[in-house]
Amino acid sequence: MILVKNLNFSVSDKEILHSINLEWSYGILAIVGGNGSGKSTLLSCLSSSLKTSNHSIFWKNKPINQQLSNYRRSIGYAPQGRSLDSHLTAIEFLSACAALRCLYSSQMKVEIAHILKNVGLTSLADRPLNHFSGGNLRKILIAQSLLGSPELLILDEPTSEVDISASEMIWSKLKKYSQNHAVIIASHDLPSVVKYADKIAVMSAGNLSPLESPANFEKYKNGIFDL
Repeated sequence: MILVKNLNFSVSDKEILHSINLEWSYGILAIVGGNGSGKSTLLSCLSSSLKTSNHSIFWKNKPINQQLSNYRRSIGYAPQGRSLDSHLTAIEFLSACAALRCLYSSQMKVEIAHILKNVGLTSLADRPLNHFSGGNLRKILIAQSLLGSPELLILDEPTSEVDISASEMIWSKLKKYSQNHAVIIASHDLPSVVKYADKIAVMSAGNLSPLESPANFEKYKNGIFDL
């Protein structure tokens, strides 16, 4: 479904990503690695937030740069940042996101209520986002990424600042969602990654390891990568 071929990405002549190759169709692919390893940059490229070369990222066998509008309607993206200092309530924010993505319909109100329930925010539906905790801001970012049931979810540290019980709930929901969708997650939460991911890849200094099963992940705990 999504295919990456020899992706390189540089900022001010400094190469951040080096010849990244991966392919993913459904299930959860977890990308782990130390701070500064390139995980967030890779996810920003996959989401098309950062511009890449015409023939490095493909969606359904076609370069994403040749079908940006269609591609962006097909994906959901939750970045790592938490800059949502907004007076909008959770419902108003999700409604605005749906409208901006041309997803708003007569059924969207029902879908928004369902998504808020799934991420544990029903009781905060009418609270302004600038009154949200860091953990609840992560949840609302996940919620907006789920609008329209995208075929591909790209989530950067979705459970950072979230308590243990909420983290378990989120990973469990994502696991269920991934049965029929592609989900790519960057995460430092190694216990959850091993428990829920279908495949794991390690970023180190802009390089991505081959995909591994969770059962083979123990070898990365011996100092090969800075996790």
